[in-house]
Amino acid sequence: MAAVILPNEGPLSPDQRKEVQHAVKAYTANHYISEAQVARQVGIGATTVFHALNGGTQLARNKVGKLDDRLRELNMWMEADARRRATRPHEQFVRTRVAKKIIDAAKVAVTDGSIVLVVGPTGVGKTMVGHYVYEDTTGAIYLCLGRHLRTYTRLRARIAATLKVSAGRRMQKTIRQLPIEERIFETLRDSNRLLILDEGHQISDDGLGFLRDLYDETHVPMLILCTVDLWERICAEADEDHGQMYSRVGMCVTLAGSDFEAAPNNPAIFSRGEIRQLYQGAKVRLASDAVEYLYNVANALGHGSLRRCAELMKRTIRIARNQVGGGEVTVTITAELLRKAEAKYMRSATGRRMLDERRSVAVAG
Repeated sequence: MAAVILPNEGPLSPDQRKEVQHAVKAYTANHYISEAQVARQVGIGATTVFHALNGGTQLARNKVGKLDDRLRELNMWMEADARRRATRPHEQFVRTRVAKKIIDAAKVAVTDGSIVLVVGPTGVGKTMVGHYVYEDTTGAIYLCLGRHLRTYTRLRARIAATLKVSAGRRMQKTIRQLPIEERIFETLRDSNRLLILDEGHQISDDGLGFLRDLYDETHVPMLILCTVDLWERICAEADEDHGQMYSRVGMCVTLAGSDFEAAPNNPAIFSRGEIRQLYQGAKVRLASDAVEYLYNVANALGHGSLRRCAELMKRTIRIARNQVGGGEVTVTITAELLRKAEAKYMRSATGRRMLDERRSVAVAG
């Protein structure tokens, strides 16, 4: 999480203002982002960004509200930008069959004004495609329901901040007097703005209840990216709350199984051609045995899939270039190099954790 955790309403403390200013300055310096670029992305003036990041933290009461509003906006921008960078492992987006399924599901949600679940194992690219849909859909809202946003209170606060409904001074008086939930409902009602919810399986019961109420009040389309855990939860008819959510789901798309069978005996999620598109570039060539190696890794459900492939490729390219003296030279990746990189990876702390996860999956199976 790049953003500083802030209260949703009320004035910030001088220390909180300093923390946001320091965090945004450090983030933009680290990624070589100018204040003018930040201003364009946030939708405010470059001068406003400069004053927000360099202004004093002890201000007159009539100026505190404006500064805090700007700092909250910059804080949210920093978090969104960090997430986009973290989930963009390839220079060019590839429309794999998985990607097409998710994109089509988003279109159904918007067209029908419905809730659509996309269910798939970790590592198949749900988050990356979710960001693509977010950037490609006007007015869309993207939220990752990890441990920071899984509860009703935090989810409500983040949606309110995203919609800027907590800045009551700039709202109509009739809306300003409403409770925070009603402000959210009033802002989203009949807007048809797509709400993209990643890591949906992590949401708490009260958070799920809030989404149900939000849909009932606004009919805003929702695309929920999750593992099968959430689908099983809301299918549990014995649970009254989840049963109520079940009746509101318009469609559930599964990313593994017969939908992806290219041939009767080939239940692969990703094809060999897609693997080559994803990992071969201008200065990176894949030998046939490397394509086969990555194909098997990508389709090994529960073992990391594309996420594991991306990490493996980074390490392999580094090894291949070191063998020829370093630099951005063109290299050919072979299965032997991939095996060498994976052996080193599995000796690392991250690799050991993944190996433990794979063993637990095997035992559970």
